[in-house]
Amino acid sequence: GDYATRAVRPCSSGRTLETLQRVEGRRRNALVAADGRKIWQSEISAADILRYLPARQFQILQPDRGTIEIKYISKGSDVMPDQDGLAAYFAARLGHPVKLRLASISEIARTSGGKYERIVSMVK
Repeated sequence: GDYATRAVRPCSSGRTLETLQRVEGRRRNALVAADGRKIWQSEISAADILRYLPARQFQILQPDRGTIEIKYISKGSDVMPDQDGLAAYFAARLGHPVKLRLASISEIARTSGGKYERIVSMVK
């Protein structure tokens, strides 16, 4: 059930089997763009998000194609989130305007296996 990106170059050892550049995650770990394309977490830079959001940790949720929710643990600074900047950031990546909801929380839930999922999409 995992998705991966193939490496562009062949293996340096000379093996002829295909190699992976990175394991992207499961389908639920990709945002879905207007055209149905998947946007993996490797394309959503944490540094980019943190330019708009004063957070120690965050999780991006996509309940439907037109909505992005971000749950975050605040740094506790006086800096307010730049909601308009974040909305523009996601609109540029998804190919359409989005309704953005932000929620400051005290803890981000982990999966039953203990994993932290930075992106969770409910879009089929």
